[in-house]
Amino acid sequence: MLAGRPNPDSGRRFYLTAVPEKAVSLALRPMNARKPGLPSTRELDFETVKSGWRVKVFEAYDEEWLDFVMACRRGSSVWERYGAVQGGTVDDSVFVTMELYTAGLIDKDEALTRLASLKPSVQICIHEQEIIERCLRLKEMNAISDVSEPPESQAPNPMLMQMKYSRVIRLLAKTLQIGIPDALDLFYRSETYRNISEPRNLLHNMGDLYLVFS
Repeated sequence: MLAGRPNPDSGRRFYLTAVPEKAVSLALRPMNARKPGLPSTRELDFETVKSGWRVKVFEAYDEEWLDFVMACRRGSSVWERYGAVQGGTVDDSVFVTMELYTAGLIDKDEALTRLASLKPSVQICIHEQEIIERCLRLKEMNAISDVSEPPESQAPNPMLMQMKYSRVIRLLAKTLQIGIPDALDLFYRSETYRNISEPRNLLHNMGDLYLVFS
């Protein structure tokens, strides 16, 4: 249950999505390059989950959702209050706003204004092993055999990528206790930079701290 990157949006547990393309894109990320891609179709009895466990449901990209996601990204254990969390994903339509807000380039009011018009692409994060054992049923599992180019909408925004590079380089310098010039050289010579430069890898969606330690 503790597999995966640290500090994801709804806790470090078991994620489900109703969008098959989302599952495939996650399976194809560079961190999974040496692992078999096996997206599965599962059936969740969510009514039983809601009646037997404390569940948080976010209906919109609102202030409560934004505060929750930011708390999780900063390492808070707020997600541990719930057996499961249902809410919107940080997909392509939300990513730019979240990056700008995280970097302090827009305030909360501006972020919420941008998010208000968006319809959430829902995911469910299960935090309790008992829920998986009692309420989740495996229906089908297939290996990924066809890797296609991502749609143009998934390509990262060049300006935001430069901002991300700058943050990662500063964090890298601080972590390794080296100067900015050395951190610049190390980053631009790294395999991480080569991978993040290829949009189909979707590595640009990962957090700054993950990129430093990848």
